[in-house]
Amino acid sequence: MASSLPFFVRDRDCVKILKLDPNSDEASINSDDPPVMLPKVKVAAWSPDGMALAVVDPAQGVTVIDLSDGEGMRNGPQMHLVNGSSKATQGLFWSPLGSSLVTISVVPKGSTEPNLQIWRRSGSGGCESGGGTGEYLNAASFVHPKLQSDRQVVRWTADETFCGRL
Repeated sequence: MASSLPFFVRDRDCVKILKLDPNSDEASINSDDPPVMLPKVKVAAWSPDGMALAVVDPAQGVTVIDLSDGEGMRNGPQMHLVNGSSKATQGLFWSPLGSSLVTISVVPKGSTEPNLQIWRRSGSGGCESGGGTGEYLNAASFVHPKLQSDRQVVRWTADETFCGRL
């Protein structure tokens, strides 16, 4: 069982990621780790296991904050900028096991730029390009002209063996 429950609070200037101790009788916030401060975030989505938060920063694009306990976490959560992601992303969806992230952005009329992208995290084994660094690599891109940002248009089987575009 997890020792703390991560959650985020959005205020006027930024987003803070905090942790709550579920074993405590009191609703106190665990302040062992400094809160992660993010600028104005447009969209956010938790991974299925609750250990990663994907956010869209209009200035940088998509960033994934890794909250899992592991090596290198002494200085707080790891932040991974999804290189090549759109700053205009309006929808985020995770695959069932959290190994892939789907980003959806609005496509300007007449544009052929992909607005539906699937990003897969390079694994610790390092056999993918990216060398197992944990960065998110573009696995697939599609142009979907009349895409609604709140509709999931890619589905996986529960074990992520198969994926299909709807």
